[in-house]
Amino acid sequence: MSETQGVLFSTEQVYDEVESQARKDAGMLQAEENQPTLVQIARQIAIELCQKNGTTTADEVGQVLWRDHGIDSLGPAAGSVFRDKRFEFTGRRVRSKRVSNHARELKVWMLSLDT
Repeated sequence: MSETQGVLFSTEQVYDEVESQARKDAGMLQAEENQPTLVQIARQIAIELCQKNGTTTADEVGQVLWRDHGIDSLGPAAGSVFRDKRFEFTGRRVRSKRVSNHARELKVWMLSLDT
């Protein structure tokens, strides 16, 4: 074990579900606060895509952002687009077509039935 690994494992808990979620939430909030206008534009696009097609994905939002606004990436703020009570996860996932995403799974979203 390297010296760096020893420090990591002795001073910080490696597996902690609550801490992991807290750090994720804090990072997404910070990213959204750094680019609020872009996230608002992306959310509006997502709403319109859901209204038109019933569902949408981050890839579909990204395609419209690029086509209509010349924005090729939201960076870390991308994870904040669907963190809004107006969206609900459908339970479905699809593979991303964006080359840089290496076919990772994306959630499929719809407008929430509660709003």
